[in-house]
Amino acid sequence: MTDSVRVEETEAAMDAALSLKTSSALVGALRMERICLHLQQALDRSESHTAEKACQEAEDHLPHLTAALANRVVAQN
Repeated sequence: MTDSVRVEETEAAMDAALSLKTSSALVGALRMERICLHLQQALDRSESHTAEKACQEAEDHLPHLTAALANRVVAQN
């Protein structure tokens, strides 16, 4: 996703953002869903700086999300 945004492959970046947003919504990852929505909006408006910022926010949030989901799986078992 980040690489697509950096080289301005808008369609690929949009597909990745939509996929991650949908997956995030399905597992209740609301913050990641919101970040992806902001990315989609930035891509729609051709705001490359804002899109790159959203990608960085998603990358920064990913370890926290991964840990939270892992904890949730462990708690369910």
